[in-house]
Amino acid sequence: MQFSPVLQKLHLDVGETKSPNAVLASLARRRLWREAAWALQHLRAESGFEPTVFSHNSLISSCRDHWQKACSALKDVQRNSLEADVVSYNSAISAYEKSGRWEMGLAVLGQVRRSNLELSVISLSVTISACARAARWQPALSALGAMRQEQLKPNTISYSAALSACEKGVQWGQALRILSEMRLLKAEPNLISCNTAISACEKGEQWELSFRILCNMQASLVEADKVSFNAAISACEKGEQWQRALCTLRAARSCSLRPDVVSHSAAISACEKCREWERALVTLCEMRGKLGIEANLVSVNAALSAAEKGSAWERSLGMLAEMQKQLLESDDISFSIAISACDRSTDVGLGFDLCSSLELVGSADLSLPAWTLARTFPSNAPDDRRLRVVDEALVRLRSGDFARPRELASLAAASAKLGVEEPELFHQLAAAASAKIADFELQDLLLLAWGTAGVADETFARVIQDELAGRLEQIDAQKGLTESARKKFTKVALGVVWAYNFAGFLSENFLRTTRIFLLQAAEALDVAGGRAQAPETPLERSGKSFQARLTEAASPQVVLDLDDRLVIAKPPGWEVWDKHTELQLLTFSEAISGRRWPILRDAESGHGFLHRLDVPSSGLVLAAKTYAAYFDLQLQLCSGEIARDYVVLCHGWVAGNAVREIEAHVYWKKESSMPTVAGRQGKPSRTSLKVMAHTTILGEALSLVVIRIATGRQHQIRSHMSYIGHPTVRDGKYTAAATYDLDSAFCAQNCLHRYRLAFKDVLGTGCEAIEPLPTEFAVALKSTTAKDRGSEVGLQRWLLGCSLSFCFNLIVAIFVVIFVVIFVVIFVVIFVVICC
Repeated sequence: MQFSPVLQKLHLDVGETKSPNAVLASLARRRLWREAAWALQHLRAESGFEPTVFSHNSLISSCRDHWQKACSALKDVQRNSLEADVVSYNSAISAYEKSGRWEMGLAVLGQVRRSNLELSVISLSVTISACARAARWQPALSALGAMRQEQLKPNTISYSAALSACEKGVQWGQALRILSEMRLLKAEPNLISCNTAISACEKGEQWELSFRILCNMQASLVEADKVSFNAAISACEKGEQWQRALCTLRAARSCSLRPDVVSHSAAISACEKCREWERALVTLCEMRGKLGIEANLVSVNAALSAAEKGSAWERSLGMLAEMQKQLLESDDISFSIAISACDRSTDVGLGFDLCSSLELVGSADLSLPAWTLARTFPSNAPDDRRLRVVDEALVRLRSGDFARPRELASLAAASAKLGVEEPELFHQLAAAASAKIADFELQDLLLLAWGTAGVADETFARVIQDELAGRLEQIDAQKGLTESARKKFTKVALGVVWAYNFAGFLSENFLRTTRIFLLQAAEALDVAGGRAQAPETPLERSGKSFQARLTEAASPQVVLDLDDRLVIAKPPGWEVWDKHTELQLLTFSEAISGRRWPILRDAESGHGFLHRLDVPSSGLVLAAKTYAAYFDLQLQLCSGEIARDYVVLCHGWVAGNAVREIEAHVYWKKESSMPTVAGRQGKPSRTSLKVMAHTTILGEALSLVVIRIATGRQHQIRSHMSYIGHPTVRDGKYTAAATYDLDSAFCAQNCLHRYRLAFKDVLGTGCEAIEPLPTEFAVALKSTTAKDRGSEVGLQRWLLGCSLSFCFNLIVAIFVVIFVVIFVVIFVVIFVVICC
């Protein structure tokens, strides 16, 4: 057969290629699919060669990196009246595997079955690998199960591919099951299998299981490598187990391994999450000094953040200065952490200097200048700087400058905090965000909603809600979600509901989707029986019994008790929960429930309490006994279905009789005793107010007002009343010391009382709880003099409500005493008759 011209054109040695099939096989090994296709065509035309299945298999194999060509070559087999064999199909599946076309691989498997060919371990292993590349763990496990059905014995490669699919799909439970099956069937796990299983547990936040697999590797004579230790350290970091992370790091060193920058970065990050800033800095210094490992941005930023979170803001700023001095790389994250450190320091000068430094250095991050300004000047940013930030952002947005979703979200949130009201800025933001809405992380969608809720139109609001609704519909809150992922979805969904209810753009479809998701999440938590135990409360450590404390102060009372939720009346001086005072409403709830409600142990769910009430204030507090009730009430709260009404005695005569709206942003510093500041910057807040009476006492003008809040910010009512010039009576935080002393002469409590709560029960039926004024508040109000007849009527209405409540309670007490006396008398008579 003459085919040397073809070989010459392909620059192949005739002596080494003695047949057309050998030519094609040689081209396939080198993946030269164009040359293979040309050779097959010209060998047939010039040499009269009739291709066989083997010839076509070589062509398919040469297309391993081009799945479309492999698909076409497989069809050519049938077009040439040939029957594809297992090798043909395996070669095609391999091409699909390398391109992640898992669905095509499964389709080819179906063709193999229909052709009455026997499935092979290779066919199924490559299909599993294709599914793993696309993170499709369900079809990967189905293909693994098909091996058993075909009585084929999976090998280590098959199992490793299935483990990889489970790892990418965050299915740590399935990964452990596969690992156990490998040992049972004597397909001993190798290093890759074990590392993949450790990584699956790490992604599923199962640090104990990651650690156990690492320990078992030594018993199985599988020598752990750097990847094994890095994955285990990362698992400890996600589980906030800083001690385990450092122990694992030391273990890696003792195994003659040289941990790299990834190992140390994960360990430093574990210390950062647990606020162990000194350990984080020591680990960083050891890495750079003793071990000579060059730090990267991840490790340095983690150490910076650890110092900032640990309130060692001086060290954090010092590290940033050292980075610049030594010409070490720093990025926008470094500056962000340093800005947070300035915020903790309460030194505006430091923040101002850093802000100026940032402007000199220049930032690639579109949002960082605005975010820096919002953090540096949380309540009073200079107008010229605010305008400059807005102008710079607009220039970049108009020019089509590439901005990551996180930058757009942060810019929106920072602009809202700064009180920016520039329509074009938010129009440009909405246009840029809409174009890439599918690329936004969950937290970024929430920031975007918060930042644009007050200024965006209904169209953009629907874009965000539809995107988040689509994501919620694709997940099962009971299965396939890690605990942290469930928390994140819950927080974001409720946050977006709140933002667009506040703006008036809440979608019914999104509200319905969120309700279904929350119900699933709650059921999973109620079945699990709650989370970790909370630490003991100060009351439990104080040595005095809870009953003894109750005798020393006015005690809370259960006003409304339903199957899965209740309303408690909180006296002044009690804290809902947070252990800043000895009298805790949480301890009261534990006492009345016998600690039977798991949610009481869950601090992240507010121990079941739906809202706070300031320690010096009094009134009604809504609480849940189950997670289902808690999430239901949270959704009611965020969607504006819960009414919270207050009565307040404040300084001065508040003008007008109509309902008045107070819309002022509020800002407060976490972990600080500083008062909340109301103004044009911070988080949006809304308070509705109506005057009930004008009074006087000791020459001071006072007003009795009723209030309903649409938002529940920290100290919202007290800061808003101070903002409009009418601070509440006997408020030491928002009035001058002299005013507070004068107020104390006639009033024994802060005159702010939440008197009414309205909400829905589990069936959607409306419920209402009302609590009259506490004694101290009523006494103070009674000592005032009404300004006019209308005020007199308003005062008597509230005082009468308190008196009627007192009379009712007194009547109930009398009836109870009479009933007990009658019962005792009857018992004595019966006893005497029996004895006689």
